[in-house]
Amino acid sequence: MHVFLSCVMSTGKLLPHQVERLFVGDFMITATAHPLAGGHYQARAVVTALGGKRTRAQRFIDLDYFPTVEEAVACARMAGLAYVETQG
Repeated sequence: MHVFLSCVMSTGKLLPHQVERLFVGDFMITATAHPLAGGHYQARAVVTALGGKRTRAQRFIDLDYFPTVEEAVACARMAGLAYVETQG
């Protein structure tokens, strides 16, 4: 299993370091740290299946809240990777 990592610019209010994209096999994981009032961040992940005739996506909206961007993105990344392992 190959994992490719890249940071991407996003539209909206997220900063570049709050979004991470990983390509794992036939899946793309988008891990984000969504800023909240009070300075915390909510971990969010979207897993998109790139193979097959149809694009499929699984969203994990309400993962958890963290005091730092790095912790939130790490949580989202792990949730996405765990999902891919069960689907791959």
